[in-house]
Parts: sequence; C-alpha cells; structure tokens
Amino acid sequence: MGKISNKTNNNKGFTLVEVLLLIAVLILVGGLGYLGYKQVNKKSSTSTSSTATTTKTTTPATTPTPNQNIVKIPEMGIQITVPDSIKDLTYKAVNVDGVEYTSFSTTTVTNLDAACSATNGAIGGLVKASGQYSSIGTNEALSLVKQFSTFYILFGSPQSTCSMDDNIQSQVTQDLAALRSSLPSIAQLQ
Repeated sequence: MGKISNKTNNNKGFTLVEVLLLIAVLILVGGLGYLGYKQVNKKSSTSTSSTATTTKTTTPATTPTPNQNIVKIPEMGIQITVPDSIKDLTYKAVNVDGVEYTSFSTTTVTNLDAACSATNGAIGGLVKASGQYSSIGTNEALSLVKQFSTFYILFGSPQSTCSMDDNIQSQVTQDLAALRSSLPSIAQLQ
C-alpha cells in the first residue's frame, strides 16, 4: 500500500487579497501626497501672485495717483479714499455708549478758522452702529452710507455753519461736496 503524505502547501507568495490591499494603500498614500503637493503649490502661487499685485499697484511717492488718498479711521474699522482737494482731511473720533462718532474737517478749513475744526464737524460726520440698518426710528439728518456684515455707517451733514465768513463757508461747502463724493469708497480696514 502506498503511503499517504501529509505535506502542507508552503507556497511563499501573496494572495490576491493581499495584492489588492497593497495596491489600495499605495493609491491612498499617493493620493494624499498629491493633495499635499497641490496645497503647497497653491499657497506658493498665491503668495507669488500677491507679491506681483503689490508690486504692480505700488506707485512712486513723487507722483501721487489722483483720487488715491486713503484716510484710515481705525476707531471705526474703516478707510475712505478721498480726492486731492481734501487729502488733508482730519477727523475726531468719539465713542459714546459703544457707538462710534467721527467728525470731519480739513487742515485748510481749520487754518482759515479754528471754529471749523474736526471737533466741530465742519464738513460732516460718520456714525458707526452695530447690526443691520433699519430706517425705522433713525434720525432724518443721517443717511446710510454702507452696510457691512456686522455694522453700518451713516453720514450726517453739518447742522450749522462754523464761520460767518463767506470765503470760509465757500471752502467748507466745496470740501463737504468732495467728502460726500468719497463716501461710496468707504471700506473695512484690511
């Protein structure tokens, strides 16, 4: 009689499941590596793009760009771009019960008559209020300038003249018109 052999199959190799699992892991690692590379490349190109933009928009100090005088008002978290005619815009900011009030004048007007300073709001003022604007219950002397996500800005014209001198009042009127034309340029500080 023949002997029955109890040999076990000792093949040294990978099963189909092991191969598929290995391929899946390699694809996953490769995919994650690719995403990481893409993210780093994206950040690099964004900073390069920002640098290029900054370089393009910078102008020499000797040649001011018309209508590019930016007045920053950090107390209100805004900035306004004004024309050359009021590039000497001055302001006084006051906080009353959490509401920011800013009154304006120009150095030119203040030099003509000290009573026409920013303290007196010779050429108007802004109010910053929290929340969403509602015309219900608002002061008729104030008009909405801009609504931001968490606050809004109102503008008010001076309620009285700061000087009886016609030449000074003429300058105030011109500066007020220039300030009003600048109001749409109000933006949040960066």
